[in-house]
Amino acid sequence: MAVKDKSVREAQMATYRDAVAKRYAFLQERGSERSAIEKDPILRHLKAELRRRKKRLVAATPQVKPKQAPAVAEPAKKEEKPKEKPKKKEKAKKPATEESNE
Repeated sequence: MAVKDKSVREAQMATYRDAVAKRYAFLQERGSERSAIEKDPILRHLKAELRRRKKRLVAATPQVKPKQAPAVAEPAKKEEKPKEKPKKKEKAKKPATEESNE
């Protein structure tokens, strides 16, 4: 299980930042060109690890949304009763004709 402590993650990031800085300084001291420095596999690996550590740090810290105070306090609304639907008028039944009774 991975460590989720924020201080541990920050310490890991500091270690990788130092390693990237040392490698970059070493390559510059050696006289490498900037394009060659950026293509250095060890430096690229260290930078990739640093990016991964940043993502893990963000994932480990809880996302806290600041609460905004309402600008104007709205008065409490009264509960409204649902309106009654109008009743449908029933159709008057036609009286049976005399022919059908016979």
